Amino acid sequence: IDTELEWFFNLASRVEAGEQRNNYLAHLGVLTEQIELIKMSKLSFDSAIRMLPEFAGLPSQDLNLFEKKCEFVFKHIEDAIVNDVLEALLCNLSGKALCITQHKTITNYKDLITVLRANFGNNFSETYLSKQLNSITQAKFEKVQDYAGRVELALYRLINEMTKDKSTTESKTISKVLTTQAQNIFVDGLYFQIRTVLRAMKLGSLEEMIKAALEEEQALENLKPKFDKPNTSTFSKPKCFNCEGYGHLSRECKKPKIKECRKLKYNNEQKSKISEGSSSSATIKTIGDIKNSSILMLKRGTNKEIKIESSALMGKGYMFLIDTGADLNIIKLAAIKNNVPVEATSTTLIGINENSIKTLGIIKINLIIDKNNYFDTVFHVVDDKFPGSMTGILGIPFFSDNDVTLNLRKGEMIIDRQQNKENMISLPPRSNNVLTISVSNENINNGDS
Repeated sequence: IDTELEWFFNLASRVEAGEQRNNYLAHLGVLTEQIELIKMSKLSFDSAIRMLPEFAGLPSQDLNLFEKKCEFVFKHIEDAIVNDVLEALLCNLSGKALCITQHKTITNYKDLITVLRANFGNNFSETYLSKQLNSITQAKFEKVQDYAGRVELALYRLINEMTKDKSTTESKTISKVLTTQAQNIFVDGLYFQIRTVLRAMKLGSLEEMIKAALEEEQALENLKPKFDKPNTSTFSKPKCFNCEGYGHLSRECKKPKIKECRKLKYNNEQKSKISEGSSSSATIKTIGDIKNSSILMLKRGTNKEIKIESSALMGKGYMFLIDTGADLNIIKLAAIKNNVPVEATSTTLIGINENSIKTLGIIKINLIIDKNNYFDTVFHVVDDKFPGSMTGILGIPFFSDNDVTLNLRKGEMIIDRQQNKENMISLPPRSNNVLTISVSNENINNGDS
């Protein structure tokens, strides 16, 4: 209130003499009477409660401003409601301020201010506020307006702290020096593009610098390229999973329905290792009829081979791989003579690679191994692009049909050609058997185990 009066009197001294001055002085007299009435009046309890500030002890809160507001309220209330207003003020405390004061005995307003100053007064010392002002810079993506507000707030707090108990002349000098310092800090903390422009303009006041920085920020925003949004009209339409089109659902599709989903079909193919075609629909052809077909298969590695001959093969001495993990006997198409009959039954192989592979047919030929051993063997014919230098693969069917024993360490393949197997004894697994055997060791007596 005193500040308002001082401002009016200073303004009145600059008004020229005459009717304008007389009118102004008359208005000032009325205003002075109103101010005196306000000074004499007291705040009601409700008004005092609404004017009480809140305080949590945060670094961003000004303890001095909190004190001034509280001091004004307690100065303009009746003595009868002082304790009630103090209790309401304690309820406005939160955070660290509440934790510190809730267990202390506070009987009046001065006790509260003493406790708060002891714990939070150092946060707003001259040194702290000076460091805070000097360390302010514009953060990434921060607007100039927000950055300027932080600078002005820090400057205001530092001026208030340093002008305490100072004369008017000293206060003006301190305020002028700090404002000049804040101008340099404000410019130095701006983004590079804006900072360069403001330094070249050589402005005189902080307000002019803030205004120029806002204008330059807007100019930079206008220079940024504006990209058109992608056209999402196609993707906003519903998709049909029957014809893969847009604009309708599968139940509304007029095209023929897909009987089996692609994903379901793929899963069904992966479930079975080998899916053989029906023998009832098989037809008899010759190798010459299907030599023009082409199917690519991937390589299955092995390190054992055997030389095989046959009257059904084009040449002599073909090399076959021995693969104890192959479920089929396989032979390449180019090695077979054209007049060899083939059962055109396609077999689907799964598990060799990501895709299923189909054979060209089935043949049965007589193999000659080591010149004297003959074996009737069923082969599945594959395309010549089957990788590897071998002519074919001898798999599990060949080994099981001919009682083959492999000795990989010695590199031997033992074929049991014995027809009379009456003397052989079969021992079922997990069984107890008592057998009579003959031994040549004299140290073993009858009954020893």
